[in-house]
Amino acid sequence: MQLGFLMMKHPKYILLTLFLILAQKGIGQVSALEKDFFMEGSYQYGYLLSHKDYLAFFIHEPVQSFQVAFGKVVSGNKAWHQVFNYPSFGMGYYQGSLGNDQIYGHLHSLYFFVDRYYFDVNGRFNIGNRLDLGLAYATRFYDQYTNPYNLALGSRYNVYARLCFEASYWATSQVRILAGAGFSHTSNGSFRKPNAGMNYFTTSASVQYHFREMPKRPRQTFVDTDSAKNEFIVLTSIGRKNISRFDNKIFPLYSVNLAYNRKLYISRYVGLNLYLSYDPSIVEKIHLVKADSVVTGNDQLRVAINASYEIRMGNLSFVFQPGIYLKNKIDVANNICNRLGMRYYTNWGLVAALTLNAHWATKADVVEWGIGYRFKN
Repeated sequence: MQLGFLMMKHPKYILLTLFLILAQKGIGQVSALEKDFFMEGSYQYGYLLSHKDYLAFFIHEPVQSFQVAFGKVVSGNKAWHQVFNYPSFGMGYYQGSLGNDQIYGHLHSLYFFVDRYYFDVNGRFNIGNRLDLGLAYATRFYDQYTNPYNLALGSRYNVYARLCFEASYWATSQVRILAGAGFSHTSNGSFRKPNAGMNYFTTSASVQYHFREMPKRPRQTFVDTDSAKNEFIVLTSIGRKNISRFDNKIFPLYSVNLAYNRKLYISRYVGLNLYLSYDPSIVEKIHLVKADSVVTGNDQLRVAINASYEIRMGNLSFVFQPGIYLKNKIDVANNICNRLGMRYYTNWGLVAALTLNAHWATKADVVEWGIGYRFKN
């Protein structure tokens, strides 16, 4: 309890102390660590982007955050290591403000990150991009009686995501300095209403300490040993959603995805996805608009068609699926069905998936957890 209180009260000093302690341990124990690991400390400064007028009214301060992360640069012995120019992966902890401590509070997140660079990784200077994705804990969220003005976050637990572009410079053979700018998003995927979410733009300054001198990274040519060009994927998913901030009623959602993918290159796929869902919350939504409406079981079915673009880094995949609803009883004005997600492909065919279903780019409908099977040809 005392440690939690200190983290909430003085997070920047705790993070700085932790970073220095771990760095000192690393200096004395390089031989105990697997090669190419690094630690990173970051500071971010920026502003909330008020996509809703009622959010802007309560924003009084800039956004500031501190991060510590632990990561590893890939070895280069796999084809996708070369395709993505020796990317790095890792885990981190984020702590940041949200513009108003009394209403929006602070955000704490444990996140996964992937970092890649565009130019020769053996040079001192480089430019690249980073994706952070994790679970977040909000210290302040909507409550009808104690915090009715927070219409951005309806629950204590949320998703945290950040896409940033950064420049880096090797100050020494083991210390890298980074500066970047990017966009962040926090919301709960409509698990609890209200869920306007928070979008913010921040600049960042970071320092990485690598536990050994980085070796020269050769460029190698790999032959794609997987001759399969076509894939068929069957994916079943479940989600949970809330449609009104005035009650705590949670509705389940069940869906099936039937997908075809065609390999373009070692790590890039394009295809089509047929999305079918059964959503009992549709009955409630229709009755909220018109109480005496007649609703049939067929009205709870939704069908969408999505184009698909997939980037794979080993077994991990990032999926982008813009699309439209072919059958949709509600939200006719929002017939856009965009799906963003991550998948993990096992070597024996099973697929695990986490997907955000959204109208346009910023209005989340539901977060789905799925499992399925992949057939290759």
